[in-house]
Amino acid sequence: MEQRVHKIIINQQNSYVRKDEEENIIWVVDPADLRISYCLVFGLLDEFSRGEYIFRLTLSDSCGRTIDYPTQPPKLGCLTPNGIFQSDGGSICVSVGEFHSNVAAGTFAMKHAHGWRRTLGITGFVKTVVFGIMVDWEHADQAGGIRIISDKSKPAIVKYAADSCRFNTKHNTRAMELVNQFIADHPDLKSVKNLLESRGVISGGSSTADP
Repeated sequence: MEQRVHKIIINQQNSYVRKDEEENIIWVVDPADLRISYCLVFGLLDEFSRGEYIFRLTLSDSCGRTIDYPTQPPKLGCLTPNGIFQSDGGSICVSVGEFHSNVAAGTFAMKHAHGWRRTLGITGFVKTVVFGIMVDWEHADQAGGIRIISDKSKPAIVKYAADSCRFNTKHNTRAMELVNQFIADHPDLKSVKNLLESRGVISGGSSTADP
């Protein structure tokens, strides 16, 4: 199963680069273990506008066994403080994630969860989570869920956004190493250009150092 999952991830990663459709998600796969990947999410609006948030996706269970991806969803954990999700890297309970992947039709769980869809893929999964909760955080369930913060506040969100790049550099070194390598390898991708522009490294497609 592990080799099959590795092949699927490689194919999906190649498709992600080839299609060049993502504008604010950089997805990198860890070559040391293809079951681990990271998504850097940036370019959100309002309170999150200065933020860069790293999410880790894992295709193995708590015993280290490879899961049957894409039949089963990845484990999703947040690594960057943001005021919405706990940033300890543990699995987040979301309607399209592992906690709702096999709910029975007609049950209470199904009424309150869409369940995992294998067609989402890695970036589609992250977009569903991020845009479903972070972008519309004021209308999210205030009761929270597993690793979803219940006492959300705008000042905290703004502060976390401002501190996110510094935090990632200091505490998420492996993920940032892979992201920086991806940036060097794929300078012409939309997501890479948008990230560098948001950082002020380039403007209108040119380096700020250009005349």
